[in-house]
Amino acid sequence: MLSLPDIRANSLKINTDGHIFAATNGNGVYLSTDNGDSWKQINDGLETGYTLSLAINSGGYIFTGTKGGGVYKSINSTTSLENEEKLPISFALYQNYPNPFGRDIHSHHPSTAIKYTIPNANRVLLTIYNVLGKEVATLVNEEKPAGSYEVSFSAEGLAGGIYFYRLQAGNYSETKKIVLLK
Repeated sequence: MLSLPDIRANSLKINTDGHIFAATNGNGVYLSTDNGDSWKQINDGLETGYTLSLAINSGGYIFTGTKGGGVYKSINSTTSLENEEKLPISFALYQNYPNPFGRDIHSHHPSTAIKYTIPNANRVLLTIYNVLGKEVATLVNEEKPAGSYEVSFSAEGLAGGIYFYRLQAGNYSETKKIVLLK
C-alpha cells in the first residue's frame, strides 16, 4: 500500500524518470520521487479542488481536469521540480570507492571513484597529494554548477602507499585518505 495520505486518488501518471503523480479529491496533485514511500503537494498554478484527471506533456508541464469543469496548467514543469529536489543542500566529499584500491581483473590501471557534492556554483579544485604534501594529480580545476559529481582517479605511475585527496570549493575544504595497493 502506498503511503499517500488518506486521500482518494482519481488518476495516476508515471513519467520517464519513474516519478509518480496523483490527481486527488480536494487536494490537487501529489508527487512521489521514491516509488510512493513519501508524497508532497505540487499545486503551483493548479486547482486544488476535486481533480479528476491529469496529463504531462513533453515539456514536463502538468495539465489537470477538475470536477468544476476547468483545465489547469502547472506554472513549473515537472522537470524543474525534479531537478530542484536533486540539488544537494550542502558540500560533501565522500570516501573514495574502492579503498584501498589497486589493479583488478578488469583493468590494467589501478583506479578509484571519488564523489562530491556542491550546493551552489563554485570554482572546484580536487587534488591528490602524497604523504609529504606534494601534489601528484589535479582531477578537477574548474567552475562547476551545483550538483553531485563523480571523478575517476587513475593511479597509473604512482607507487603504492597512502595518499590524500582534497576538495576545495569556495570557503569549503575537506581532505580524505586514500590507500593505493601495488
